[in-house]
Amino acid sequence: MIRKIGYAIFLASTALFAYGVWVYETDFWEDHQILFPVANLLLLFMTFILFWAGAKKGRRDLLVVASVNSLFWFLCAIPLIQHTAWVGSSREQLTIRVLDAKTGKPIPSASVRIESKFGKYGEGETDKGGKARIEALLPASGTTSLFKWRGRIRLLGLTVKAESDSYEPGFFYFDENNSWWPLYGPPIPEIEIRLQKK
Repeated sequence: MIRKIGYAIFLASTALFAYGVWVYETDFWEDHQILFPVANLLLLFMTFILFWAGAKKGRRDLLVVASVNSLFWFLCAIPLIQHTAWVGSSREQLTIRVLDAKTGKPIPSASVRIESKFGKYGEGETDKGGKARIEALLPASGTTSLFKWRGRIRLLGLTVKAESDSYEPGFFYFDENNSWWPLYGPPIPEIEIRLQKK
């Protein structure tokens, strides 16, 4: 029974280790800043259980499994201990308000698109209040360690385009003055675009 429980814990630890490798190699840190440390704590807890069970019952096989488990934990803990730089992306919500340039009234059902020379990042349509809320996967980079997460969103080169019937297209350009935004700070400020009548 002890052996089955020990092996079950080891399989769970292997799954956590695979998750750690996946996050470290292929995914983006900001999406896992809570889950990754929690998974490491679970891995450490499972390692202690295996060592305790192996020592108490005098089971060498469990002690060997516990040693392998501790190696899993150590490899997963390295990214938390060291100062790691990353480049990836972050899913952010941008709010765009589209108004009539002359009257200042909101324009409903206007088409809004976030794009750059590399492609489209998101699109939406304004509501009755002239607002469009768009989820966009934006370029981001930063550093992470056990106690600190720092990062910023790259906005330079992005263009917000608004179109509506009987209006000329309107644009908002992110330039050098608003090229970056803190990743872990307040949301990106609302963008206002005023459209001229044709």
